[in-house]
Amino acid sequence: MDTRPKTVSKSRPRMCAEDRRAQLLEVARDLFSSIGYKETTTAMIAARAGVSEPILYRHFSSKLALFHDILEDIATEAKVRLQSIASMGTNAAERLLALVEEFPRISEERRNLFSIVDRALASAKDARTQELLCEYYAGFEGLLRKLVEEGHRDGSIREDCESSSVSWMLVMYGVGFSLLSRLSWVCPGAEPNPGEVARLVGAMIRPQSTS
Repeated sequence: MDTRPKTVSKSRPRMCAEDRRAQLLEVARDLFSSIGYKETTTAMIAARAGVSEPILYRHFSSKLALFHDILEDIATEAKVRLQSIASMGTNAAERLLALVEEFPRISEERRNLFSIVDRALASAKDARTQELLCEYYAGFEGLLRKLVEEGHRDGSIREDCESSSVSWMLVMYGVGFSLLSRLSWVCPGAEPNPGEVARLVGAMIRPQSTS
């Protein structure tokens, strides 16, 4: 009879499916933001997560499907953050200007996530990625347009400032800032200043005093 003590295996506890999926998304987001979608492989994602590729494919049918889920998560996170900012202020103009002033700070704070969107914007070819990007930017445009229209009603924004024109102008500002802020080059005398941009937008949209 074998009386030798039995060795107990000390394997790590297995993650539940939900936690494993979240871990893979987080790892992929880090890789996509640092080296790009094209350069990232499923083997790299799996290795960094400490699993095999077949495990990864249990949760995502392909690298592209994983990427699409990340884009949706980024859009949801950004929408919640911007809607929170847009809920503050005594009138629509103040809420709109708060968004203009805070966006560069959010862009810097979440640069790793915005870089994923920027890279996708520059190179997206598949229909689903393009659809998600359209939804992403259209969501921002809709929020801004709604604020301008509220400003028309409460009198805090000039009625001749057409809502869709103002909202798309600000979306283009946001896209441009996000892309150019990653460069070390800054136009002489034009150091990014969120407060100054908000002041200029305020001067454009606010009704002139009649006093």
